Amino acid sequence: MNKKLLIGIAAAAVIVVGGIAFMARGSGGGKTGDYTFETVAIERGDVARIVSASGAVQPRQKTEVGSEVSGKILELYADFNTVVKKDQVLAQIDPLTFINAVDQARGRVLQSEATVANARNSINKSEVALDVAKRTYDRQKALFAEQAISQAAWELADQQYKNAQLELDANKVSLKSAEAGLAQSRASMDDAKLKLERTKIRSPIDGVIISRAVDVGQTVQSSMNVAKFFTIAQDLSQIQIEAAVVESDIGGIDEGDPVAFTVDAFAGERFQGEVQQVRKLGTEAANVVTYTVIVAARNPNGRLLPGMTANV
Repeated sequence: MNKKLLIGIAAAAVIVVGGIAFMARGSGGGKTGDYTFETVAIERGDVARIVSASGAVQPRQKTEVGSEVSGKILELYADFNTVVKKDQVLAQIDPLTFINAVDQARGRVLQSEATVANARNSINKSEVALDVAKRTYDRQKALFAEQAISQAAWELADQQYKNAQLELDANKVSLKSAEAGLAQSRASMDDAKLKLERTKIRSPIDGVIISRAVDVGQTVQSSMNVAKFFTIAQDLSQIQIEAAVVESDIGGIDEGDPVAFTVDAFAGERFQGEVQQVRKLGTEAANVVTYTVIVAARNPNGRLLPGMTANV
């Protein structure tokens, strides 16, 4: 290394040390200044990346109950917060129209059964007629062979025998048609009974009613869509939050990540959950893209109610 460079470095070091020593002296009388040193032990720890979002508290599973038939609501047997069991009747739609439809369908079934019975009787008669025609045919054939009867008599017996066969075949076809009509009538009656049964709106699950959208006397139409009556939450001890997370924060959020959240109803209290799902479809609003993150949490005492805003 160049000697001049070494000399320059040494001179600079001396100047720095001298400056420090000069500053270390007190301003009055040359006393050395006092210094306090603080030391901290180096520790190993986790670095947390916190993402903030908000979303509504929702039941983990909820079912909308509606009607597949149209009519006037006669009775409501459940209301908001009613605890219900599976197959419990929640409402009754006026069944009169559907009772009449069942009666009409039953009448068509009876008529079809009578048609089937007549067809079977016709077959029985045709079989008897065919048996008589067969015996006549055999007798006339033997007589004609002995030239005991005329050609015309023989031909008449042959024709009657063939006609009896054709009539029996036709009656068998009629029976099949009548049986098909009977099956159709019975299917129509089953459909009418099913619609009558559907005038009773039943709960498909055990749960609690969190929404009611109809009143007694209201007429519902279900020609295109199922008319919605109730929303039932299956188990409010398990909830979920649909948190909207902006795209700049969505990276690194994975299933199983811990979640803490608060609700305005219980200020200062923190609840715990975890990420259950990160949905891949983003939503754009006001040029901001957000992604829905499903947070699962326990709610054993039912304090967290559906619709509460959770700050996650």
